Amino acid sequence: MRILISGSRGFIGNFLCNQLLQAGHEIVKAVHNNPSEGDILISYDDHCLYRNTGQGVWNEKGLGIEKGFDVVINLAGEPITASRWDAHKKANLYNSRIDTTKLLGNAFTQSGLWPKVFLSGSAVGYYGSRQDEILTEKSAKGSGFLSDLCAKWEETALSYQSSATRVVLLRTGIVLGKEGGLLKSVLPMFKNGVAGKLGSGQQWTSWISLVDVARAVMFLIDRDDIEGPVNVAGPEPVRNVDLTHTLAELVKKPAHLHMPQLALELAVGKVTAAEFVLASQRALPNVLLEAGFDFSYQNAKEALANAIETS
Repeated sequence: MRILISGSRGFIGNFLCNQLLQAGHEIVKAVHNNPSEGDILISYDDHCLYRNTGQGVWNEKGLGIEKGFDVVINLAGEPITASRWDAHKKANLYNSRIDTTKLLGNAFTQSGLWPKVFLSGSAVGYYGSRQDEILTEKSAKGSGFLSDLCAKWEETALSYQSSATRVVLLRTGIVLGKEGGLLKSVLPMFKNGVAGKLGSGQQWTSWISLVDVARAVMFLIDRDDIEGPVNVAGPEPVRNVDLTHTLAELVKKPAHLHMPQLALELAVGKVTAAEFVLASQRALPNVLLEAGFDFSYQNAKEALANAIETS
């Protein structure tokens, strides 16, 4: 299949591109700067897509998708990090997701070259922080900035659904893999013995291995009967305190440095602490499980052990 992917330079996107190439698919990358030959440049200034033909950036119709694609995977978005979310940061998080989705969707509309499936990013942040509540794809939207952001991202993607195009919303959990995501920021602290639980430690983390993210995306491409929201998360969410103990055990270091809620709020701000660092999301991948998807890693310990071993 011919597949267009945005966010191809990110932690998930780069790995996914490699897996799709190994599976024999033709990959075209949509990037925001420095396009290599064959890449598509996403231009916010001109509100269109350009293709780099190797002789400079060119597109005759202002679309950049003259041949069309079987599949479009939209993962572009500024990374959500544990930092203060001021107005400028929030605008970047919002625009990098919504504007990219609109540009891709408008290219389908203007060209009439609709993909068979449009897989668009989202996150379990859609549900907000819900304590011990079990969250499935049928659960209601939560509250807060991240929930609103995910909802708008999903709404924008769904506006391009048609009889020709199936839209799948990838509500992804915390991704565990080498060289990126959660482990890139916390593993050095654990290896140096300066880590510990966050807040009460009772908040739930919905995680998934990087390997299973790619496998889930490829599974969803092939399943014509699945559309709408899909929790791309492992089958066994884990509390922060247990995730902390597991990671400490794997690196053979103590993790006694407790970070209380107040300290986290002072460090990253109340909004970031409440909606990201200390958020509790116990999301289950019901759609994937009911469709027969077989996870490579059933629990966080298996996924962490694999990531650490290969890092």
